[in-house]
Amino acid sequence: MTSFHELEARIGIRFKNPALLTEAFSHKTYSKERNTQSYERLEFLGDSLLNFIVGDYLYSHCDEEEGALTKMRADLVCESALKAAAEALDLGSFLLMGEELKKDEKFNIHSDDLYESLLGAIYCDRGLDAARAFVEKTLLAGRRNFRADYKSLLQEAVQKKYRKNGVDYDLREIDPSAIGDEDRFESTVYVLGRAVATGRGRNRKTAEGAAAAEALRKMDHGEA
Repeated sequence: MTSFHELEARIGIRFKNPALLTEAFSHKTYSKERNTQSYERLEFLGDSLLNFIVGDYLYSHCDEEEGALTKMRADLVCESALKAAAEALDLGSFLLMGEELKKDEKFNIHSDDLYESLLGAIYCDRGLDAARAFVEKTLLAGRRNFRADYKSLLQEAVQKKYRKNGVDYDLREIDPSAIGDEDRFESTVYVLGRAVATGRGRNRKTAEGAAAAEALRKMDHGEA
């Protein structure tokens, strides 16, 4: 049986219920042999928690518009980011596999799934504060500057996809009386002459940045 003492020392959490750790690292082939739960339910919970925790963190630490915040969160919780965090903790070495799977030399461990299942287990055992601390320590540490230049990122994405430059913005004032953080301007971004997305903000910079962030989101999802 795998000992999780080393992992607990690594993450700084001693589990009250060690069975949760076993479940968090049980591949379905392992759980099927023992008639127990695989990590998939905890992974589902961890995925939901991760989006909430990172979203709450961004809301509290930066003043970007909604579209920009959505893009930032997507970048922070993407598969590659989770894999990097999981590999730094060497989570794959704790995976519990069934006997047949152990013989499969082509099997690739989905370490990003293990990160989410571990997060779910931490939440179930120690609560939201511990889950939040885990994410901030292992995923968000060192990433304090969340302001992204979405206009430059969009330009790079368009250049890469279409092999040509072609991003333009059209700005209009929607509320001349807006004060403080209220949206005063709306910007429409055009890619190769086609309107792709709009964004709003208190000034030109934030409106165009929000439009660019929304355009990037649409491109990522095949909507533009």
